[in-house]
Amino acid sequence: MIVKTGAALRGARTYGLVHYLLGPGRDNEHTDPRVIAGYRAVEELNPKPRTDGRAGLDIRGLVADLDRPVVRRGEQHPDVPPVKHVFHTIISNRPDDPYLTDEQWADIAYDMMRELGLAGTEQGRRDIRWVAVRHDDAHIHLAGTLVRADGSVAHTPNDFKAASVVRARMEARYGLTRTNGGDRTASIRPTRAESEKATRQGRAESERETVRRLVRAAAGTARSAEEFRSELISSGVLFSPRRSTQDPKKVTGYKAALRPDLIRGDRRDTAPVWFAGGGLDKDLTWPKLCARWARDVRPGLDPAHEAAAKAIPRVPPAEQAAMSSAERRTAAAATKAAEVAERATAMWQTELWAYTVAEALEGDPGLVDSVAAAAADTATITADLWQQDPDGRSAVTGPVAAADLAQRAGRTPGGGAPVHGPRAALLRTAVRAMSQAGQLSSDSDTARWLTMAVQVAAMLDAVAAARMAQQRADQAEAARAAAAGFRAHIALAETDLRRAGAPSRVLTVHDAASRAAAHVAATHTAAAQQTAVRQRSARADSRPTPPPPSPRRTR
Repeated sequence: MIVKTGAALRGARTYGLVHYLLGPGRDNEHTDPRVIAGYRAVEELNPKPRTDGRAGLDIRGLVADLDRPVVRRGEQHPDVPPVKHVFHTIISNRPDDPYLTDEQWADIAYDMMRELGLAGTEQGRRDIRWVAVRHDDAHIHLAGTLVRADGSVAHTPNDFKAASVVRARMEARYGLTRTNGGDRTASIRPTRAESEKATRQGRAESERETVRRLVRAAAGTARSAEEFRSELISSGVLFSPRRSTQDPKKVTGYKAALRPDLIRGDRRDTAPVWFAGGGLDKDLTWPKLCARWARDVRPGLDPAHEAAAKAIPRVPPAEQAAMSSAERRTAAAATKAAEVAERATAMWQTELWAYTVAEALEGDPGLVDSVAAAAADTATITADLWQQDPDGRSAVTGPVAAADLAQRAGRTPGGGAPVHGPRAALLRTAVRAMSQAGQLSSDSDTARWLTMAVQVAAMLDAVAAARMAQQRADQAEAARAAAAGFRAHIALAETDLRRAGAPSRVLTVHDAASRAAAHVAATHTAAAQQTAVRQRSARADSRPTPPPPSPRRTR
C-alpha cells in the first residue's frame, strides 16, 4: 500500500479537487466515481446526477457543504489571510494486491482520518469535513477542508508517521503487499538550487555531495578531532569549528566547505558554501563524531603492517641532492616498491577483517548494529582508493556510488548514534592503515584491490542479510545494492581498466606495461618470421640439384 500525503498535495480550491475526483478524469480514466466514506452518512454526501441535461454529477451542494466552515471563518475574520485549507491524501494498492470492496476501502479511510486526528475526536469537536472518493479499483482519495466548525485550522504535523502506522495496520489486516516504512536512514539530498549551480560550474555533483563524501572519508579514518581536522584540510575541505558561548574552549559543532580554488564557474559561484555537519548527513554531526571517537578505542597497527611501513626507504632531501640521477632513480624505484608492499599488506589486513566480520554476521545477525557503520566506512575508503576526486568535477565511479549506498545500511534508524564494537575497531584500524598507504599506483596494487573488493562485497551481503533479519528492508536493500555495485565494477575492471575509471597512475603503469609487452611480442614475432625465412632458405639450399632433362630423340 502506498500513501501520498503532506503539504505538497494541499490547495485552496475545493471545487477544483472535487470536480476532478468525481468527474471523468483528464483522459476519461475514471470509472463510476463515488463517495464511499465521509464525515457523515454516505447517502447524504454522494452527489446526484445533473438535471440540466449535461453528463456527470452535480457537485455544487457537496462543495458548498465542505466549504461552509471556511466561508464562515472568512466572514468572522475578514482581516485574516486565507490558508491552503484543502486537504488531500491518496491511498493506493499495488497491482498484485487483492481487490478491496468499498466497505474495506471505507475502513481504511476512517482509520487514516482518525490516526491523523481529523476525525473521531472527542464528540467530534475537532473533526473536519471530509469525503473519501473512489473512481477505480486500485486507489482512493481523501479530500476535505482543514477549517473546523469553530473556525480553528487543523494541523497534521505527524502525517507521514500516521500514514506509516495505518499502512502497516491495513496491510496486515487485508493481506496486502508489505511496503517499506521510512526509517530516517536515507542521505540528505541536494536542493534544486544546488543541483543547478553544479550544472553551471560543469561539476558532476553538487558541493553538498562532494563535501559529504570527503567529510565521511575523514571521519572513517580519524581517531580524534585533531586528526579529523587534519584529514579534511589535506583533502581540500575548509573546516570551521563552532565553540560554546559559555566555554570558548569547548567545540559544539562545525561547518565545512570546499576550498574556493577547487570550484570552477563564474565569479558569483566561486565563494565557499558552508555546510553544517548535520546538514551533510544525520550521522556526521559533531556529537555523533565525538561519540565515535570516544567509543572507538582502536589498537595499534598490525605488526605486519608496521614492519612494511618501516621497510620503506626514506632518503633525506640533503642526501638526494648529492646523489646522481641514476642513484635517485634507483632510490625512487626502491621506495615505490616498498610503498606497494605496504599497501598490499594493509589491503590484505582489511580483507582479513572484512572476512571476519562477514563470518561473525552469518553466525549471529544480532551483531550487525555493532559493525554495520564500520563496514560502510570500509566500503567508502575502499572506493576512495580507486577514485580520489576532491572537487567533484568528474562523475563518480561504480565503487564510489556503491559506497554511498552502503552508508544507509550502517546508520541507526531514527537518527541515533551508531554502536562501535571490538570487531569494528579492528576493521577500522586496518582501513586507516590502508588509507594512509596512499592511492593505487601499479598493476599489483590493482590486483590486490580487486581481491579485497570481492571480500568487501561479501561483507555487505552479510550486512544485508542481517538487516533483513531485523525487518529493516530499506537498509537491507541498500547494502545489497552496494554489494552488487562493487561486483559490477570488479567485472568491468577485470576487462577494461580505463572504462572502470582506474587511477591515472595505474593507467600510466598499465599502458606502459602493455606497450612493453606489445613491443616484446612484436619483436618475438619479427624474430620468428626472420627465423622462418632463414630456415626456408637453408632447406632450399640443401636440396639436391635435379638432373638435366634427357635430350629428345628425333627420327
